[in-house]
Amino acid sequence: MNAGRLLLWAAVIVTPVSIFGNPADSSGGATIHWLDASSRTACLILPQRDLLIDTADNPAAEHLWVYLHLPRKFNADTPFVIVLPILGGSDLWIENRFAAALTRRGLAAGILILPQQFNRRYFLSLPSGKLFLDRNPERLANNFKQSLKDIQTLITALQQGLALGGAGAGDGRWKPKKFGILGTSLGGIVGSVAMSRDERLQAGAFLLAGSDPASILTEGDETRRVAKKLGATRSTLAGLLEDFDLNGLTARKNPGGIWKGRPILLIHAIWDGVIPRPARRALDEAIPHAQITHIPAGHVSAIVYIGWIKNKVAKFFEENLQ
Repeated sequence: MNAGRLLLWAAVIVTPVSIFGNPADSSGGATIHWLDASSRTACLILPQRDLLIDTADNPAAEHLWVYLHLPRKFNADTPFVIVLPILGGSDLWIENRFAAALTRRGLAAGILILPQQFNRRYFLSLPSGKLFLDRNPERLANNFKQSLKDIQTLITALQQGLALGGAGAGDGRWKPKKFGILGTSLGGIVGSVAMSRDERLQAGAFLLAGSDPASILTEGDETRRVAKKLGATRSTLAGLLEDFDLNGLTARKNPGGIWKGRPILLIHAIWDGVIPRPARRALDEAIPHAQITHIPAGHVSAIVYIGWIKNKVAKFFEENLQ
């Protein structure tokens, strides 16, 4: 953890006042800490009472951490896009690029920290995201499932309205008129399943993602060693993560009844060894109406296209949420 993040962590724990000295909003159990008034960014902390995770094992999971990015022209019903992080990022550089692109299009964005990432990990000496997978198959599955609950909790909280202290919503509360979801890699796997379950998510963009996480974990370049270390076979993980097999879900149900025509953008890397080709193809088949784009890159080297990708994604959400 770098010194800046440690300072923020300490400031949040010690006092309910923002680090810029202005009182933070604490209505409804939410606390808002304004990080930079000039760029309209804030940290929203919400209590998470719908927990699958054993808080004795990870008490940091008891709260949701959401890094909000607000557009300059902001009002009481500005649409909101949930941004889900990649698994093992050392910081939020990628997610911040997407959030900035979205705000330039007049949308609000919020980077939702998943279990065992950044502020929501108990063992701060370990890399962010390491323990999302690397404990045992049951805890791994619970982290996936908890992520879905976290997304639902965030949407519900914003639907009830959030007082932002004069950030543009007037004297009332911010209640986004529409919700979207954006995820890359792990974020795309989780986000696509979240959208299949929650009709409040009206548009989704899933990048470098796939369906059937059991096969991704046991066959992907970056995770097969973890699965082997845990003694987790594909069949074991498939049973624990059955709800995350979108291809299996759509085989049992009519895809039209699941997605209801909600717009979805998929971006795949042609030489992606982290998300094997069968998993990418399974995601395409699970969302037959999706707009699909391929880039000539691998999972990691796709970063060279981030300028083009973030603009394409931001335009997609602007067209479908505004």
